[in-house]
Amino acid sequence: MSLGVSIGFLAMIFIMLLLLSSIVTTVGETMYDIADTLWIQYSNSSPTSYATSTCVSGNYLYVIGYPAVIEKRSIYNGSLISSWNGSSYGKSLLLSDCTVAGDKLIVVGVEGSNWYAGRWIILGFNLDLNLMESYLGNYTPPSGALSVTYDGRYIYVSGFGSDPGTEEWVVEKRDPSALGVVLATYNVNPSIGGVMSDLPRAIGVNPVTRDIWVVGSREFNNSSDMLWIEILSANLTRISSINSTSYHGATGIVFDEDGYAYITLGYGGAVLKIDMYGDVVGSLKLDFSPAIKIAYARGLIYVLGTNELYGERKQYLQVLDKNLNTVAFKSLMQGGFPFIGKASSDSDRVYIAGYVIEPEGDSYSWIIYSFSTGGRAYYTVTATTTKTTTTTVTIPSPTTVTTTKTESYTYTVTTTLTERRTIYYPFSVPYVITTTTSIIVTTAETITIQGVNNTKTYILREPIVDMLLPILLLVLGLAIGFLTRYIKL
Repeated sequence: MSLGVSIGFLAMIFIMLLLLSSIVTTVGETMYDIADTLWIQYSNSSPTSYATSTCVSGNYLYVIGYPAVIEKRSIYNGSLISSWNGSSYGKSLLLSDCTVAGDKLIVVGVEGSNWYAGRWIILGFNLDLNLMESYLGNYTPPSGALSVTYDGRYIYVSGFGSDPGTEEWVVEKRDPSALGVVLATYNVNPSIGGVMSDLPRAIGVNPVTRDIWVVGSREFNNSSDMLWIEILSANLTRISSINSTSYHGATGIVFDEDGYAYITLGYGGAVLKIDMYGDVVGSLKLDFSPAIKIAYARGLIYVLGTNELYGERKQYLQVLDKNLNTVAFKSLMQGGFPFIGKASSDSDRVYIAGYVIEPEGDSYSWIIYSFSTGGRAYYTVTATTTKTTTTTVTIPSPTTVTTTKTESYTYTVTTTLTERRTIYYPFSVPYVITTTTSIIVTTAETITIQGVNNTKTYILREPIVDMLLPILLLVLGLAIGFLTRYIKL
C-alpha cells in the first residue's frame, strides 16, 4: 500500500542586509593662557649642537642649526618627521636662517668650517628636505648669508661680504623659481672695522609699505655695538638709514599689521617700536639681557633671550602688547639662543629654537619650544555609528508537491557598533581617538526551508506482520504448560 499525498507549497528565502549609519558631532573648547608651553623637543647630533632658526609651512616646522642639520617636525607636538644632514653635501656648512617660498625651503649660511673663513651660500630644498640646488655668493671670503625673508614673490637675503680689511653689509634679491640669478644687490659699509664688526643680523618685509628692513650692528664687540638699520625699496634702493650710538645693535625684527616694527636690541636687553617712516615711538627695557629672538602673533610680541645668574645662563620669554606693556613672563631652561637666525609663528603658536647645556657642562643639545598664543582652542568630536540589520523575506510559491519536508537551521546575527572620534586641538596634537564599542546582539532565528521530497512508497509486509503475534502466543503457551507440569512434580 502507498502513503497518501497532499498538496503543499514551496517557499523561497532571501536574506537582505540593510546598513544604517548615523553621525553625531559635538563641539567643545579648551582654554590656553598666553605663553603656555605646548611642547618641548630636544635633538643632539654632535657634542656641540645648537639650533639657529625656525620657519613654518602649513602643518610643518623646519628647524636648522649646527652642525648643518635641518629637521622637519610636526607643529602639533614637535615630533620628528624627517631630517637632512649636511655631511651629504660634501663640504662643511654653517646654516643660519630659513624661509619657505611656495614649495621651496630656502636655507642660507656659510660654506666653510667657521664664520670667519667661509663663503656665502644659498640652498634650495623641496619641502621633503631633498636638496635641489645650491649657489655660492660672488664675494671674497670671509662672507656669509645670515638672514632670509620672502615677500610672497621674491626672496631677500642679507649677510656680509668682504671689503679690504673689513666687511660690508650685502642684500640680495632673488626669484625662488630662478634661485641662482641675483636680480638686485645692495651694499653698505657702516664702519671701517675688523673682521665681523658690522653684521646685518635680521631682515624683514614691512606688510604695509612692502619696504625691506635690514637691522644689525655697527662695530660689534660683544656688548659695545651700536644700532644700524637700512630701509630699502623692493628693488633694493635706499629709502633711509637709521643709526644711533644711543642704542645697542639689533638682533631681530618683526612687524604688526599696521606697519610698526619691533626690534630687539641684543646686549641692550630692550625692544624698540619704530613706525613705518623710521621714527622711534616707544622702547622697553626687558627683564633680561641680551634680547636675541623676537616673534609676532595675534597682536602680541614674543621676545626671547638669556640672562646670567650666579654663573649660569638661563633662557627667558617676555610677552608684550603693542604698547610694550608686559603681558606674560616665563623662565625657561638653562642655555641660550644663537645671535643668528630667528623665531617664527603662526596664528596659534610661537616657535623658538636654541640650545641647552648638558649636565656634564661640556656639550650642547638643540632645544625647540612651542608656545601658545592664547585664547580658546575649539575642537570637534564626531562619532559615526554603523549598524547592520538582517531581514528575512519569504515569498510564497504556488508550486505544490505530493509531500513536504521541513528542515530548520539556526544561525547567529552579530551587530557591531563602532565609534570613531577625531579630536583636533589647534594648539596641540590633533589626537585621533578611535574607540570601538562592540554591541553583540545574538538573535536565534529559525529559517524554515520548505522543499520537495521524492514520493516514497512504503510496502507493508503482511506475512511478517500477521504471523508474528500467533507465534509469540504459541511459544508463551508451551512455556507456561511446561513450567506448570514441572511445579506439580
